[in-house]
Parts: sequence; structure tokens; C-alpha cells
Amino acid sequence: MNFLLKHGAKRKPSWTYWLDGKDKIISSAKDLYSLCSLPALRMQNVKIAASQKQSPSEKLSHIGNYLRMAYSHLSDPELMLILLVGILEYLLTRAASEESITKQFILKGSSLVHTQNASTPISDVGKRLELIYDKRSDFAHVNYLINYEPKETVDNVLILLQYIKDIINSYIKDRSLVDFLKDN
Repeated sequence: MNFLLKHGAKRKPSWTYWLDGKDKIISSAKDLYSLCSLPALRMQNVKIAASQKQSPSEKLSHIGNYLRMAYSHLSDPELMLILLVGILEYLLTRAASEESITKQFILKGSSLVHTQNASTPISDVGKRLELIYDKRSDFAHVNYLINYEPKETVDNVLILLQYIKDIINSYIKDRSLVDFLKDN
């Protein structure tokens, strides 16, 4: 036994210690397994909603591939930001809509992030997503940036990774909510 613990020191829970996280890991694995076993809805001669064109397993694999691509470009935060925004667009937006992709991205993304982190004001998440989407547009369309700060892009990438985690957690917990948001 650790000397400090033996002499009354209190140990803080840590994810590096298996027993501290095992129940959460097992619970998450069960949720993920039940989600991934669901099929996509593919019926003949019926218009399929955008959210139902892939099974949950196919969606998560697609997202995983984009995350892999993003992480392979750690030295290029601008490209990482473009790829990470693409993940959220894939989960949340639809092209044939009266609302702009930007509006869908901000509204749907901030709603889902807020459901996972209620302590973060939804308006703050919306403002951050708007800023991130504007930066993504600048990078994707090769716009000249005045007073460009690479650290700001790195900060946005880190925040975007947290938002992606929150939205994927929302998808695992309530697929119907995320699918509904995508389709409407």
C-alpha cells in the first residue's frame, strides 16, 4: 500500500487508476454497444431522413476516421479545425434546408453541448461555435486573416474537441434527439 494512504492521506479519484473509472467505463461500453447494434433505416421506395442513411455504428466509424485524420495533422491546427468542424456538420446539419448551415451548426451544436454541460451558458457556447465556424470558413476558403493568432486556433481546436465529445455523448445517450435535430 502507498505510504501516504497508509498514514491517512486522502487519495483523489483519478482516471489513471482502474477502479476509479471502471463503473463509468462499463456503463459507457454498455450504452455504446446497445447503440451500435441498432440498424440504419433503409426501406425500399421510401425517402430516408438524412439522419437514417447510416447506422449508428457506421456514423461512429466515420467520425472516428475524421478524428484520426485530424489527429494526424497536429502540426496544422487550421486543418484540424476544418476536419473537426466537418464532424459536427456531419452529425448536425443538412444541406437541403431553409436555414443556413452556419445557423444550424450554432443552434444545434450549442443545444447539445449545453445538455451535457448545463453549467456553461448556452449563449457562450453559441458565440464560440459562431467564431469557430467563421474561422473554419476563412481557412477553407483561403481568406486572408488580419492579426492572425495561431494560439487562438489551437484554443478553438481544444474547445471543439470537448464539444465533439459532448455531442457524441449526447448521441450515445439519446440518439433520437440528435437525429431529430439533424433532420429538422
